[in-house]
Amino acid sequence: MLVISPVLVYLAALAVTSVFALRPEWSIGALLVFAAPAGAITPTLAIMFKARIERNILNVVSTSLLVPLTMPLLFYYIIGSRLPVEYGSMFSFLAIFILVPYLASITCKRYLNRRVAEIEPHIPTGAIVILLFTMFGVGSGVSAEMLADMPLVLEILLIYLVAFAVTFSSGWLLALKKDLPDRMSALILTTWKNNSLAIVLAYQFFRETEPLIVFFAALSTIPWNLAFVPARWMATKLNGTASG
Repeated sequence: MLVISPVLVYLAALAVTSVFALRPEWSIGALLVFAAPAGAITPTLAIMFKARIERNILNVVSTSLLVPLTMPLLFYYIIGSRLPVEYGSMFSFLAIFILVPYLASITCKRYLNRRVAEIEPHIPTGAIVILLFTMFGVGSGVSAEMLADMPLVLEILLIYLVAFAVTFSSGWLLALKKDLPDRMSALILTTWKNNSLAIVLAYQFFRETEPLIVFFAALSTIPWNLAFVPARWMATKLNGTASG
């Protein structure tokens, strides 16, 4: 999921940028956003879409631990020398950004188990609140640029429309022989990435050389949230059909 899905998204974005003569930065931005690990909100989405919660929690942990290896390798082999990125620095940054909070969570779980048990039921609500603040923060940060160049925004949204169609389809097809909860789990994993991490990485590594990639990553919050609507509709329809 950390390799197949982002590669498919990159190739689809590359095709769209070639056919419609759009900016090549969009395909690189798409690779960055969709090579990120599963978003922390995916267990909450599993509840909404009646997927497997335990599997989604496992996906968040496993993809977060693997992404310091997979993302630099994807960029190195796909983008190569076209971008002045220090891949060793990217690996170090990801390792610190991902592993330190993970180790802190294990420590809290081990030594503050009672407090963790009290907080755990409120985590989904807290995740949604943080997500909303992130959306408002990103929106306010790029609102001037959006209003100043709407054709640019429409280009980006077109790429995201294609990208989410690819992730929906690939997630569904990769688990085609599984039951409905497993297929929804795979769809969630391929679609809702940790876009906050993608935004941080874009700013860290591309703000000086390719600022449009930062803009592309920042706008991911719009389609990221709009994609809840068709997924929710599909989950309701399919679960209704299965029950009937």
